[in-house]
Amino acid sequence: MYGTKTVRTRTGAALAGGALLLAGLTACGGADKGGAAGAGGKPAAARQSPQEAVKAAYTKTLQAKTASFRYKNAGADGKTTEVSGTKNWYPTAHELVQPSGKRQVLLPGAIYTELDKPLEGKDWMKIDQSKGDKPPARFEDTPVEFLALMIDQPGVSHVGTEQAGGAAAEHYRGTFTLDQLLVSDEKSRLVPDAERATLREALKRTKVTSYALDVWIDKDGHPVKVEGQRTDDKGVDRIASEFSQYGTAPTVQAPPADKTADFDAVMKGVRDSIAETDKKLEGLGR
Repeated sequence: MYGTKTVRTRTGAALAGGALLLAGLTACGGADKGGAAGAGGKPAAARQSPQEAVKAAYTKTLQAKTASFRYKNAGADGKTTEVSGTKNWYPTAHELVQPSGKRQVLLPGAIYTELDKPLEGKDWMKIDQSKGDKPPARFEDTPVEFLALMIDQPGVSHVGTEQAGGAAAEHYRGTFTLDQLLVSDEKSRLVPDAERATLREALKRTKVTSYALDVWIDKDGHPVKVEGQRTDDKGVDRIASEFSQYGTAPTVQAPPADKTADFDAVMKGVRDSIAETDKKLEGLGR
């Protein structure tokens, strides 16, 4: 499935997904709209504004650094992608497991794809992205990225208390234009500058015109479910994510070096072999 000829195609598909990245229509839910009762008889969510709740969740989630996830994407092209695995953030890294069980690891500057069959005793293929031009910014679809898009957005509202992630969670919703997304968090400045700039670049590069987000935040202050609808010049891209094991999911690591073939080295070997064969054929033709 991952021959040397198809590695780049496979990589692009995974990055486009997320990259990566759970198809689902934005759900309204059907639970108690008032929220769980807190001190003084007021709903727990009523003790802070939706904007304050999003900022608190971002700060709490930022500290966790890692989570397990399940993700489904329905692209504008009609293709559906489903993956699960582990996500890390700042720096962002992903270990993706497809329904077939095949794995892919995305680290800063490198992509590792598990091969269907070993190549010279190696189970993985590495594509080095640290050389030449900087790879284009992409949506990482991490929980902190989803929350970052909602920070300081006046259009965020509290829908109610609903079941998500196996327990009660507070449901927040917002729909944003590109102009609104490009200025999110400019007031609070919670998102690190480099990550804020990368997210802005991804928004511009993919030509997003609007983004609808539904986020369910559990009692620990972490997003356990996210549903979104991104609209760009190609159409509508629908995503649905579930997150768990905040702070306890493993850190994403590169596969063992002795089990990894280098894509550029493999291709050089192929080119050298073809050149040598051409020389031999030329000699036979004389």
